[in-house]
Order: sequence, then structure tokens, then C-alpha cells
Amino acid sequence: MVQAQRGGEPTPTPRPTLPPRLPPAPGTRIPINDNLFITADEKGILYFVDRSGNPVSVISKDMKPPPGNTKPVIPLPQPYRSPVGGAEVRATAASKHSLNIPWGSFTRGFVLLPRDLNSSAGNTASAISWFTHAGFQWDENYVFDSTSEGVSVKPKTPWDSFELLDVQEYWIDHSLGKAAAEWGELVDSGKPYNYNYCDKGTTDAFYCSQLVWREYFDYGVDLDSNYTSLLFCNPQNAVVSPDDIYYSPEIAINWDSRWSMSCTKDDYPWRGEYYSNTSLSGSAYVFCDSTPDRIDFDWGIGVPSGSLPADNFSVRWTRTLYFSAGNYRFHLAGDDGLRLWVDGNLIIDQWHDQSRKEYTADRYLSSGNHDLKVEYYEHEWDASVTLWWEQIQYKVFLPAVLKDSAQDPNMQPLVFPTKPPKVIPTPTRPPYPRP
Repeated sequence: MVQAQRGGEPTPTPRPTLPPRLPPAPGTRIPINDNLFITADEKGILYFVDRSGNPVSVISKDMKPPPGNTKPVIPLPQPYRSPVGGAEVRATAASKHSLNIPWGSFTRGFVLLPRDLNSSAGNTASAISWFTHAGFQWDENYVFDSTSEGVSVKPKTPWDSFELLDVQEYWIDHSLGKAAAEWGELVDSGKPYNYNYCDKGTTDAFYCSQLVWREYFDYGVDLDSNYTSLLFCNPQNAVVSPDDIYYSPEIAINWDSRWSMSCTKDDYPWRGEYYSNTSLSGSAYVFCDSTPDRIDFDWGIGVPSGSLPADNFSVRWTRTLYFSAGNYRFHLAGDDGLRLWVDGNLIIDQWHDQSRKEYTADRYLSSGNHDLKVEYYEHEWDASVTLWWEQIQYKVFLPAVLKDSAQDPNMQPLVFPTKPPKVIPTPTRPPYPRP
């Protein structure tokens, strides 16, 4: 293992004097160089502008999502295998979401590469990289990274709600990744954020992916794959973006939220697959969603996530749930298309454009686990979907000839008593006595 030390290429360049935090106040600018600035709109969304205030393109090629498993994979001992996709879902106050990240399976030094378009910082980073952040796993509750607050070990809470997370490690020797993270925490904690993305060589300030790259670089491993080229850098590949780290052959994939996820936590029990079309086809963005006793989302005319459109998307939710024996009424409401399956049986099928409307279906469930599946699509305008259920008691029993498997097999048909036919005896006379 190479002894960690500062120095070597690239040569540090002076860092401009910059405001200490993001985002800037609307109308103000953070300089990147003489001709490029970061500014914010009234909603706090950051973007790049030239000296005249005109929005500018900063990347020299179209960014595309990273392909499937194109480099070594060192899988964790977790049931995450088949690639399917991953995304964050913005829920209503009544609902929640989670990537269901197995933090306990990661150890210090794992490289974390998330995607997040639901924050101003994420939107800014998305202008130069498909992945929008980078950092080190520290332990189950903390990460070591650089944000607008500077370089430090921080609680991992925001990482649970990112749209996607890719976790990697130095596949030759994991102990090097651990040493790199601990070395960085020792010598770089407390340093400010580096807004000059072209200056990856400075050790006075760090942007997120620069921090990860530099700590490895000090141990003789260069994670910059030169995948990203920025028009305002000279040379254009002077930046080291999260995408550059993702495409580096030096580190291998351990876990990715786009892989199959098992949603078993009590507070995130629904497995949600989100599609950028109305046909539930193609690659899905996968999340563990909602609350235990319902599905409840109301996006209005907004988007579920920065990676999904506001219109023409679809979702499939699945889970297994224990029910006590009894008759249940399922309620499914939404705008637009709706379907509900219970144990593989389609009991609500309203797959068409519509304003929000509620449908119900009754079902007898035996004691034990039962599979629920909801499918939903949004065409245009308002988007919402809600599922809930209740146990009910039938007040009138149906005759046995009308019973089916959806009703309690132990229910007895109501038998109406009938009177026997009235028999009127034919009168008879005794023999007339003869005198």
C-alpha cells in the first residue's frame, strides 16, 4: 500500500473567494471563472449562466444514465441481484419513501454515488453529471462527504431519500478504501466546499467527487476515468465528476438501488416500481414506499420525482400482508387508471382515463399472509392514487346457490321455514243405520 501523502499532479491553482454556502440569494452569482457563474431562481433552483446572465450549456456531450453492470460486481450477502432501476418518490404527508439501503452491510470506505433531482444542489450537479453527489460510507449512521456546509462526517439521513444510490469499493483491496476515508477525515475535515469544478488539484477546498478522488489519489489510485468533459474547463477533462468515479475500472459495484429490492421494513412495506410511460414497461425505478395500512399519494400536477415526467407515468406496488380471517372491503381511488389484485385475482379493473373516482370490492380472506398488487397510470393533469381497506360484517346471508369463493365458506345460508301443505280430509258419513 502506498503511503498517503499530499503532492504530485495535478498542480493546485488558487481558489477564488466565494460565498460559504449554497444556494445563493436569488439574483446573486457565484463565480466559477471569468465567464461562468452559478445563480439561483426564485425557487432556489441553481443553474449556470454567462457574464450577461444567459443560461449556458456546460457539458460537451449528452449525458446518459450509466448502463447496466458493465464492470466487476462484488455483490453483498443481500437479496439484490437482477437489474431493474431505482428512483425516489415525493410523497404526500401521509406517505413515506425509502431506498431501503442495507447500511449494515457496508463498511467504512465504501464509495457512495447517489442521484437526486429534488434539491437545488442536485439540480445544479445534474448539469455536469448523471450522478449528482459522491461520498464515503463512515458507519451505519454517518457518511464522510463535502457539501455546501464543508467537509465533515455527517448523519446519513438525506441519503435514504435520494432517487438512486450506487455503492462501490476498491475491488483489489477494500482496506485501501477504508484507509482513504480515514486519511481524508484526518487531514481535510473542516475545509470549505470548492465551487471551482475545474480545479480538482487544490487541497484547500473540495467538491464532493473531488474529495473521494483525492483521498484515493493520495494512496496511488486514480479514480478519474475522464468520462466527463466540461466546456468551461481547460483542459475540458480537468473536472472529476461522480460519473468519472462511476466509470473508473478501479472500483467495483457492490449494491445498487436499481437492483431488485426486498421491502420488508414495517414503515416502508410497499415495493413501488415507477415507469416513465403509461404501460408499466421498460426499466423501472424501484423504491420502498408508503405507510403500512394504505397507499396514499397526491402529486397534483407535479412530478413524483425529478427523474419521472409529470404526465404519462405508471406505478406498480406490491406487498405481502397478514390478515385475520374475515370479510374485507377494499377501496381504490385515483386519477387516472387503476387496478387491484388480491392473491392474484383482479378485483378492481378501471384502466382508463378519468377524474379521481373511488371504487370498492369485497373479498373474504382466510387467516394468514395475502398478496396485494396495485397498478396505476397517470395520463395528464392531476395525479393521485389511494388504497385502503376495512373489515366488514355481512348482515344478510346469501343462499348457498349464490355463494362463491370470495365469501366466507363457513357462512350458513339463511333457511326460511315453510309450512307443510294443509290437508283437508274428505268428510265421510258413517253408515246410515238401518232400522
